[in-house]
Amino acid sequence: MAKKRTKRFYVEERAVRITNKNDIAAINFAALATATPTFDDRSWEYLCVRDRYVVGTDTNRIHRAFLESTIENGLYALVKSTKKEIIIERIKDDEGYPSQSIIDKYMQQVNGRKVEVKEKILKFLPAILVYLVGGNGQAIKPEYLIDVCRFLPSANVIVTLPSDPTHGVHILHTSENMEAFIMPIVLNPSKIVERKY
Repeated sequence: MAKKRTKRFYVEERAVRITNKNDIAAINFAALATATPTFDDRSWEYLCVRDRYVVGTDTNRIHRAFLESTIENGLYALVKSTKKEIIIERIKDDEGYPSQSIIDKYMQQVNGRKVEVKEKILKFLPAILVYLVGGNGQAIKPEYLIDVCRFLPSANVIVTLPSDPTHGVHILHTSENMEAFIMPIVLNPSKIVERKY
C-alpha cells in the first residue's frame, strides 16, 4: 500500500478506477516517492502519468513503473488505494513536473558498478542494499530503500552503484517494469565539527 493519506473527496468525471493487479502495484510503488502534500500545491505532490508510465518523486528520489492500462497523460492525486482497486483523480497537465528528459537522464545514465541480486536472496534486499551502498561510500535514507523493496515482485534486481559517491543509486527490476533512482545524503566536510574531549 502507498502512504496513508487522509480520505478526500474527488470529482467523479476526472477519476480513473484501476483494478488491474499489476497497475495497482505500479501506482502504489510510484506513490511512495511523491512529496507530502502542502498548501503550495507543488507538482511533485502528485503522480505523473506519461506514455504508459507512472512516476513519483519528492526531488530526493524517483520511482517509475510501467502501466498495462492506458491512462491519459497528466498529474494525478491518489484518492483511494486498496488491494482490489485504486482510484486516481486527474488534477492537471504535467507542467511544472520534471521533464521526461530529466527523468530519463537519471534513470538511464547511471554509470558505475552493476550488482545483480538474485531472486533466492530477494527477501534480504534491504540489508543487501544498505551494505552495497555503504560499501560504495554513500549514505541513503533507509526508508527509501525499504520503499523500493516493498513493491518489487519476485525476480532479479540490478543495482547500479555510481563511481562518484555524490551521484544516485539506480535500482532496476529485471522485468524492467519498475525502477527507482535515489540520491545519497551528501555531507559537507566543512560543516562537520571535530570535538576535542
